[in-house]
Formats: sequence, C-alpha cells, structure tokens
Amino acid sequence: MNPTPEQADLRAAARDVLAKRSTSAAIRDAMVTAAGFDTALWKELSALGWPGMIVPEQFGGTGLGWVEASILFEEAGRHLLCAPLLSTTLGITAILEGGDERQQQAWLPGLAAGDVRATVALPHSLERPPSVQLVDGVLRGTATLVVDGATADLLIVAARDADDTITPVVIDAATSGVNAQSVDVMDQTRHLADVTFDGAEATETLSGGTELLAHLQHVAATLLANEQVGVAARALDESTAYAKTRLQFGRAIGSFQAVKHRLADGLVRVEAARSVAMHAAQTLADDDRVELAIAAPMARSLCSGAVRQLTADNIQIHGGIGFTWEHDAHLAFKRAESSRHLFGSPEQHRAALAQALGWRKAATP
Repeated sequence: MNPTPEQADLRAAARDVLAKRSTSAAIRDAMVTAAGFDTALWKELSALGWPGMIVPEQFGGTGLGWVEASILFEEAGRHLLCAPLLSTTLGITAILEGGDERQQQAWLPGLAAGDVRATVALPHSLERPPSVQLVDGVLRGTATLVVDGATADLLIVAARDADDTITPVVIDAATSGVNAQSVDVMDQTRHLADVTFDGAEATETLSGGTELLAHLQHVAATLLANEQVGVAARALDESTAYAKTRLQFGRAIGSFQAVKHRLADGLVRVEAARSVAMHAAQTLADDDRVELAIAAPMARSLCSGAVRQLTADNIQIHGGIGFTWEHDAHLAFKRAESSRHLFGSPEQHRAALAQALGWRKAATP
C-alpha cells in the first residue's frame, strides 16, 4: 500500500525526532535506569500525540488510527526507542475494546496524554491459559514477563476463574496485594517484570473475555511486526554503510560478491516484511477480525525471521567489532531476539496461521 502524504509526513517527523532524541548514547543511558526509559522523552512524545494515536478525539486522542500507529512503531524499532509505547498502546486497546463509557472516560484521557502508563498481563504462549486466577473477587497468582510491568500505573490482567472463564481485570498498580518485580533480561532496551497478585481486589473488569484476549494478541502481533521491520531496516542500513567503508585487500568489502548477495537478500527480506506488517495494520484499521486472524500471525512469523536474519548478518558483516559492547549492532540483535518471543513464538504464530486458514495436522496412526 502507498502511504498518503499525511502518513509520509508523519514518518518523516517521527524519524526526525527519534534521530535526535533516541541516539546511541540516549539509548544506553535510558536502558540502565530503573524505569528503563527517559521520562522527559516520553513527555515529549506524548505531547506529539504518540500514546493517543488510536484514541478517539472525544477522549483526548488524535484519532488517526492503526496504520499511523504502525508507522510510529516501525520508526520506534528503527531507533530502538526505550519507551512504554507498546505496553500503553495495548492497555488503551483493551479499554477501547472492553471498557464501557464510564471506564473509557475515566482512563483514556490520561493514557492518551501520557500522564498514565498502562500495560497488559497476557500469556506469552498462545497455547497457555492465564496464570492469574480470579477467586471470590480477588486476584491470586503471578503474571510473568509483563512488558513495563514495574513502571505501569494501570494493569490490565487476563484472569481465569474456577470454570476457566477469562475475565480481563483493570487494576491500579498501587493497589494492596500487587507487587511488581523487575527481572533480568538479555534485551535491556525493553524492561520486563513479574507481577504477583496476592489477594488484590478486582473491582473493575472489562467485557469481551476470550475474544478480547485473542484480539489483544493480534494487536500485539501487528505492532511488534511493524517494530521488527524497523529494527531489520536499521540493521540493513548499518550493514550497507559499513560495507562501503570497510576495506580488505585494498577494496571495500561491499564489492565482494558474498557480501553483495547478503545485502541484496536483506533488502528483499525487509521489503517483504514491511509489506506483510503494513497489511496487518491495514486489516486492523479496517476492523476485519477474520482477515486479521490470518494477517497478524503471518506478519509476526515472517517479520520475526527477517529481523533475526538481518541483525545477525549485521554483526557478521561488522566482524569482531560487531560483538563488542561499544558497538550498537548487538543492541539491535538483542531487541530482535526478545521481540521474537513476546506474546507467542514464531512457531506458535505459524500454528495459529495454519488454524486460521483451516489447515489441520493429519492424525498419526
């Protein structure tokens, strides 16, 4: 799909601000803080309307939509942005889809303005039920590897009762009985936490149950796929630039056939990934839930493979320097590896795609 002039301007503006504010030094400073992001940068992005991109104007958002949001996620990936954009967008989605008018009026304006940060506690395996239980109106259990779970103000928790009915619960992170503990992760540019619920009262619930949970998985897959395109494009740009300047045997290594082929293959992978990722975004914007069940896992599967290959190739083309802490190639590689396993692995998304297409594994005798 060809972008509109407004979408092209949005991409250019996003790339400009992130090129200035999400530099290598800024990333390295932010990722080692307790929060995992620069609060001043988050305020700046919030003033530009990033968190409220999908929020209707009546609730304080810009009301643009999913294609525009996906453009922001691609640029965020390209610049390895450290910010609670994914977590807050998923939280907003849950409230837009499952909240009533009172709940939307109460929470969406603060979320759209960036004053309130949200996250969702979803199973990272598509095949597993939620680990948090809802018994007699209270939550018990631990949600593991919650994106920005230690810094979110609002938690949307997928909980199951004794009958395995799924109930999405909205709870203030400061509620008694809620304890978030940051976990050590390979990718320091995206902080994760284990959130334990020990008798926390569940006074606010969303509608939708299993259907809302499935939709949030598809939204997460779409946004992450577009972010992965940005990371892959960044890796290809770095590889190409280095291949033009690194000399061996008196020649730039980009003149060697093996390197040429690797870079050409990389370009094909990036463009293919961008195509399926934006298709998923457009399907989400069209609210075609049937097609989205195909487009989202397809995008995640293909984009996960592309970003892994491109970031690994970037390290190889850079040689020994690519492995060092001083070089940023390993930061992109770590982001690629961590994103591949958020909200379902590539293998699980391929299985979901097969199921959506009506394929069934033949029974073994």
